[in-house]
Amino acid sequence: VGLPEGQFSAHLRSRRECVVHTVTERHCHRVAKLLAAGARAGTLVSPSELAASAGATARRIAEAPVAFACRVHKALSLKGAAEEEEDQVAFVLSIVGVHVQGSLIVDGLIDSRALRPVGACDPMGSFL
Repeated sequence: VGLPEGQFSAHLRSRRECVVHTVTERHCHRVAKLLAAGARAGTLVSPSELAASAGATARRIAEAPVAFACRVHKALSLKGAAEEEEDQVAFVLSIVGVHVQGSLIVDGLIDSRALRPVGACDPMGSFL
């Protein structure tokens, strides 16, 4: 599963949706180990590790403790700082669905101490 590096932006423009996952220390170690072994960022998740997302057709990583199904609200073109730099794109996303592991909900809120998030990433392994 995944896209060749550099194609996530084009994929997001055409699909108009994605899933953003929390990243825990456990996931960081897994990703680092796979990348050290020569895996490409777009091949870090197999289809058997994906599950349905609420609010979107994009699938989420099943073991991710928190995942946000998002739709593209707007794509903003950003000019490179120097003339020779490539232009970049920033995406403004609207959250249309949320998945939270039941064990992380305490008194109706996400227990961030139990979650221990260190960042967020898309299914291609790109950290946000």
